[in-house]
Amino acid sequence: MAGIITLFAKGYLKVPQEFATGVNDSLESLDTGITVTLMTYNVENLFDTKDEQGKNDQTYLPLDLKNTAQHRQQCQKIERKQWRHACFYLDWSDATLHQKMSQLSRVIMSVGQHGPDILVLQEVENKRVLSDFVQKYLSKAKYQSVVLHEGKDPRGIDVAVVSRYPMLGQSYLHPIALQTEAEKQTFDRRGVLEVSFQLPGQKHLLVYANHFPAPYHSYKDRVQGFQFLQKLQARYPGALQIAAGDFNVATDEDQRYQVLKTYVAPFWQIAHQQCISCVGSSYYPPKKQWSFLDMVLLAGKIKLTKVAVIQKPWMLSEEGFPLSFSFRTGNGASDHLPIYVEISL
Repeated sequence: MAGIITLFAKGYLKVPQEFATGVNDSLESLDTGITVTLMTYNVENLFDTKDEQGKNDQTYLPLDLKNTAQHRQQCQKIERKQWRHACFYLDWSDATLHQKMSQLSRVIMSVGQHGPDILVLQEVENKRVLSDFVQKYLSKAKYQSVVLHEGKDPRGIDVAVVSRYPMLGQSYLHPIALQTEAEKQTFDRRGVLEVSFQLPGQKHLLVYANHFPAPYHSYKDRVQGFQFLQKLQARYPGALQIAAGDFNVATDEDQRYQVLKTYVAPFWQIAHQQCISCVGSSYYPPKKQWSFLDMVLLAGKIKLTKVAVIQKPWMLSEEGFPLSFSFRTGNGASDHLPIYVEISL
């Protein structure tokens, strides 16, 4: 188990709304009790500008660190042309990172008064860049819990949880045992990050941060991920629990294998299914397909009062799809849209 870092840690379819929302947009009409807000966001390659040994982070370096034969050799090994080109020519300088973080913070701080109470992130390189992001760009949110475990993903991308609430006990990174097609056991290197929070009124909330294997892996890997997540949930029957993150279940995969119906819905409330106007959090051009790769799942006596896909115009391409951050123009933020929920406990 990785070490613990705590407190430092469908076709082309435009979506013109800035918020695609569901459930109930007027919280004033509800007896909400304790209201908690949460956002899950795949921030797409939030790397620092340092070359970290043991990680494939050579793409995310300033150009003045890329003028070596060793770096060029590493880039030549990348098969996909677009990624290879970025390895050679992407100038991931301090100025570029500043603009990337500025764009991400615009997204995060656009909800609530000063961002969500709990923020679940995917694709963060390390505790250093996360701490820098929270302290310098999300300072108005006054987050007091910043949790990230260094996993073993070869790209060096990790999941993280940030919260205004104090953490209760320790946090854990649970590796997911995967049985491969060859009947050999391997592990999803990102795992499931478990963090418990102390809420007002002596209530506890358990949060699981997830980033399941990408869609090009067998759907069975994601099924095993959900099965593992359900085992974690089952340890505390009736407890207030939220699983959030990038689960990487594409629409066509779900339709073919009934993944959500079989392995998720019996155990969790799937937040985005309450949003009729929401079409997805990610768009895949080759298939012209929207998907909810990103999800928020609820268990226990949690009342979902609002769910939204956050989609400001500057986060989208001209066609209305999530716009990746561009180091040349400074536009865009991520190739995913965040899911935001408000819940009553």
